[in-house]
Amino acid sequence: MDARSKLAGLRVDARSALLVVDIQADWYSDDPTQLVSSAFPELPHKVAELLDVFRSRLQPVVHVRAKYDCPEASLHMPFFKKLNPEKPGEAISPTPEPWAAELPGELVVLKPTFDGFHETNLHAELQLLGVERVYVCGLVTAACILNTCFGAFRLGYEVVLVGECCADRTRAQHDAVLSIYDGYTFVVADLAELKTFVHDEAGARGVTELVLSGARSP
Repeated sequence: MDARSKLAGLRVDARSALLVVDIQADWYSDDPTQLVSSAFPELPHKVAELLDVFRSRLQPVVHVRAKYDCPEASLHMPFFKKLNPEKPGEAISPTPEPWAAELPGELVVLKPTFDGFHETNLHAELQLLGVERVYVCGLVTAACILNTCFGAFRLGYEVVLVGECCADRTRAQHDAVLSIYDGYTFVVADLAELKTFVHDEAGARGVTELVLSGARSP
């Protein structure tokens, strides 16, 4: 089943938001291994396209970023560091890539775990906007993207993963996640098809500006 046929099964009038997850310099351009950026060099261009789709249609854009320096909330870190001593862990900086930085009025949520909904205000903010469906993009596919998709699914959102706008340390790992969960807990959408579908959503309900007054974080 292709992306268009899957999207066609979703309500076109559902209020939606784009979640931009962990597009931080430490995970991409400043990562000393350069695994993600070398495997997915097209990511900046693709994400810029996706952001333009949502911003031009006055759809909410929410930036979710990793910040793992809270011992009370980042309970996964001790074990994670044992398993992955080479990774930055709590030293990760929430500084975004310039090509995925928030614009004035776009919400910023700092998350203490892999799941953008756990111990954050993300769900509450989306509920204030009346959001029923989330589109997800960002880094990395098998970790924070997958966990945030699970978090959204658990809370009852329709979840659409924009596969071309996500990346991982290898193509094989990225592709495996999409293959396993597409059509199970989320729908994987192509960017080209999404442009038409998001436009249809906005037109179907009569576009109202859903822009927050000032970026906020917990």
